[in-house]
Amino acid sequence: MEVRNDYGALCWWCDEICYGIILMNLLAAIKEMHSSRLFHMGLNEIRSYVIVTGTIKIVNVQGSYDPKDDVNPAEVHKLRIEDLKAFRNMLKNRQLTPGVHWADRDGFCDFFDIQIYLYPEFVEKLKKHPFLCTCEERMKSFSEIWHRLNDSDTCREKFKKLLEDGEEFQQYKNTWNDTGNMSSITSALKMRTVRFGNCILISWIRFMPT
Repeated sequence: MEVRNDYGALCWWCDEICYGIILMNLLAAIKEMHSSRLFHMGLNEIRSYVIVTGTIKIVNVQGSYDPKDDVNPAEVHKLRIEDLKAFRNMLKNRQLTPGVHWADRDGFCDFFDIQIYLYPEFVEKLKKHPFLCTCEERMKSFSEIWHRLNDSDTCREKFKKLLEDGEEFQQYKNTWNDTGNMSSITSALKMRTVRFGNCILISWIRFMPT
């Protein structure tokens, strides 16, 4: 069995098309670890990850608690979120092209700071983030939004309010039908990455049922 934990070996996950699957699997592994009453307390360190027969694994788990103990649920939640944010920090600072402007990555990393969900739902939202989706899956998400709008009056009203009042759309109001703005719009569309950091898809995910 081949086991590697050198930094160069781990860098391959941000160069492969399947990096979304890899990150989703790692998020699932973190959730499973937490479900087993464990806390890692070191996911920001690259030494906490190894490659075993081509698969990235998490090692060096440092904390746990006994269900028989008088445990404060708020403290458990806090430690779980700290693990997730440490994982985020490792990705942003060591793996996902640090120092390079990448709106998709930044939107994904910023999502870790949202604090409106209970833990299980929060992890599922992270796993379904557009940054981890293939192009086909992103387009499918827009299709799902369309069908939700047609099936639910509540979703339709939320969507309408988001369009009218959401800060994500302020920069586009009164511009898309102006031919004078076509050059800037064309330039934006030719960018290497599509801006999903503050877009309708991200905002929709914030209240779409898991």
